[in-house]
Amino acid sequence: MQGGTKEELIYIAGFFDGDGCVSVSQRSLIVNIGNTVKEPLVLVHRFFGGNITEYQPKGNRQLTYTWTVYGNNAEDFLKYVLPYLIIKKRVAILGLELQTIPFSNSKRDSIIDEIHELNRRGKKEYLFKLMEESPKKKVV
Repeated sequence: MQGGTKEELIYIAGFFDGDGCVSVSQRSLIVNIGNTVKEPLVLVHRFFGGNITEYQPKGNRQLTYTWTVYGNNAEDFLKYVLPYLIIKKRVAILGLELQTIPFSNSKRDSIIDEIHELNRRGKKEYLFKLMEESPKKKVV
């Protein structure tokens, strides 16, 4: 990460936790964040590089933007945001682990399968699981 404050990094991690995705395509780790507002993605791009792509959906849907990094750049991003993640912590750990395993190792397949499963289940189910496993404390 070039420049930036801890507060900006925490913001980026939270933004990724809500709107980001870790995936694998053609043996490469991919991290992206999609949103209808471009400015937060420009902030992420400033610190981590990558690409911002604009998508014009069909019909009356809003214009969307996606920031994407691949491979070692995706790994670097995940290393920086990992301490601040909640929802995507497990998939980020898997993505980082995947980067350390040679392509010929069959363990890669099980990690890729788990990444796909986490992405398929969605945020809501994972949040409910986190709430069930976490200690409860009434704050209000």
